[in-house]
Amino acid sequence: PLSRWLPSPAALLPSSTADKEAPSLVSEKMSSNESFALLYSVWGYEVSRSEAWCDQAYRAGMTCLSGKESLASLMAQSLPWIATLNVDNASIPVVIIGEGEGTLAALSAGKTWILNKAWFSKVWTGSYTLMWKPSPDGNASITKKSSIDDIAWLDTMLSRVLNVEAENTGEWSPMLTEKIRQFQTQNKIKADGVMGKVTLIRLWQVLGESPKLVHEGGKV
Repeated sequence: PLSRWLPSPAALLPSSTADKEAPSLVSEKMSSNESFALLYSVWGYEVSRSEAWCDQAYRAGMTCLSGKESLASLMAQSLPWIATLNVDNASIPVVIIGEGEGTLAALSAGKTWILNKAWFSKVWTGSYTLMWKPSPDGNASITKKSSIDDIAWLDTMLSRVLNVEAENTGEWSPMLTEKIRQFQTQNKIKADGVMGKVTLIRLWQVLGESPKLVHEGGKV
């Protein structure tokens, strides 16, 4: 779903032109619903601007979240998100799709922008909007108290990713907890055996059912 929007690796090379490009960002800024439509597109959904809002995410089996969070926390989730910038007294939404060392890759008005993180931190209001995929039953986590369907789905998906045999019982077992730990270790998540939001997000990404940020290791 991301292939049509993601920049090539070369496009994430460090850039120091953010301040020079700020006037262009202002002149070509998107409206709020245009930024939502762009975020839906990153997820692979073509949504008309009139329907591109947070409260419509459920139609695609997703949950939409808005609020204020630190940049480090948002980047750790590795999901594309809408950031609101305040440039020249103008409110400008952009869709963050990746990062380099000292830079962020953003989409706005059909273009890819490479923004210096220091400049971004000065103009970002701290607000975010993102979408993520909960469990098939619509839950933010899966535990031993979850439905048989959620537990069976989790066992099947983890077994597929780890290339091991599924138990197919729909019951929580020590083996399922161990599969979660193995998956977390492979994906550099705290290996606590708990299928919480971050681990669920990463599982959807590994399964190819969720976009993720592009991380580039170039030096400034």
